[in-house]
Amino acid sequence: MKRIAVAVCTALCISAAGSAAAIAADRSAADRAGAYTVQGGCGYDYDIQISGARAGASLWCSGGKIHLDGWVRDNAADGQCAQLYGNVGSKSFEISVCGKGDEKEVHVSGTGSSANVYLRRYASGS
Repeated sequence: MKRIAVAVCTALCISAAGSAAAIAADRSAADRAGAYTVQGGCGYDYDIQISGARAGASLWCSGGKIHLDGWVRDNAADGQCAQLYGNVGSKSFEISVCGKGDEKEVHVSGTGSSANVYLRRYASGS
């Protein structure tokens, strides 16, 4: 199992090819978008953080499906919400939390072996 830890103000892209992974960071893209992107496959764990939000998850595969087990947390009392969203195999998902300390778990699976997961902040009520 691979463990990926991400620091604030970087964008992370993970492409799995067997047991090898290529990681690319683009600080200016993360600064413009205020979001993180994680692209991964079976056997990846990740912990991502942006200003005011944090998320973590494990990706695993079984029976032709990829599964994501994780959580998202709002870390700031600033009127913004944190949202974890994307595609896990063939399944789209989104989960939002609003209010400092608010945290939710997410469990989703879809046919396939790859996932695109995004963490972002947005103004509450928008």
